[in-house]
Amino acid sequence: MPDVNSTSINLTGIYVTDNGFAAYKALTPIRAVTVEEAPEDLDEVLNGIAEVHISFASPADGRGFSTARCLRDRGYQGRVIAVGGLVCDQYRHARQSGFDGVLISQEQAAKMPERHWLEQANRVAVNYRAQIYA
Repeated sequence: MPDVNSTSINLTGIYVTDNGFAAYKALTPIRAVTVEEAPEDLDEVLNGIAEVHISFASPADGRGFSTARCLRDRGYQGRVIAVGGLVCDQYRHARQSGFDGVLISQEQAAKMPERHWLEQANRVAVNYRAQIYA
């Protein structure tokens, strides 16, 4: 079971939110969740966890979206961050699935500048957190 010291958690990078690029500041404790883990098995584990990271190996693997949605449907209210292989065109779907933001590398930011992410952020019509806190 990964924890805050796990190598699967990227604690550096650029944090993409609806407001654009920001410096990433972790909320602790953090837990990495893999797409292979069943969300129903995580209920007890995530109790007291402030932030969950879900890694995307590539933009073609959409299982992370389902994992985030399941965590939100099960009542998880902490911060959920997509890490890794997403592209800016997937940002809107990430937000609608329950992610609070995306953590990308400097290299990704150079290939997909902030303005591209903001274009997608402006298209987010349904914010999952707004729905659960309404």
